[in-house]
Amino acid sequence: MLRYETMLKDPLAGASNISAFLELSCSDQSIAKAVELSSFDQLKTMEQSFGGERIDKPVNFFRHGGSGQWRDYFSAELYEKFLSENGAILLRLGYEL
Repeated sequence: MLRYETMLKDPLAGASNISAFLELSCSDQSIAKAVELSSFDQLKTMEQSFGGERIDKPVNFFRHGGSGQWRDYFSAELYEKFLSENGAILLRLGYEL
């Protein structure tokens, strides 16, 4: 299993693990280049240069690039609802509630 938090901590190792899992024959150099080109900063720059998601209006998909931001957006009531529907799977995946 590959978690977002793991990719934030060590994106090169995460990408290498994905490549190995998919049995791709990628060089370390090509994996490093892919990680560089898909970094949060790179993707945010591309979004700003070329436009981002659009529903009814432009939406910034790449906001912060960190984990735990849900705390800024979830009310206590919404968090409790989220946990009631997803808590068991989160625990099985190794997350702390």
